[in-house]
Amino acid sequence: MIVVGSWEAAGSAHRPPRKAMSAAVGAVVVGVSIWLAAHAVAADEFARGLSAYNAADYRTAFDAWYPLADENDPKAQAAIAFL
Repeated sequence: MIVVGSWEAAGSAHRPPRKAMSAAVGAVVVGVSIWLAAHAVAADEFARGLSAYNAADYRTAFDAWYPLADENDPKAQAAIAFL
């Protein structure tokens, strides 16, 4: 048997570079963080609309829910339907 190089050296040609993996993992972490932040903002806006609705301030409720409903948020669409 002829050994050209170490097993790790031969196998490393089939693996992506470590920097590329780190960049990919970093991009996924940033993407998930942005997604979670967007959902937190939407939840805050929905809660603001619900508080306004419960206080009979229907204009403020509509103003809070309409952008969410326009982005296909089913809870906001249903809430606007109840106005």
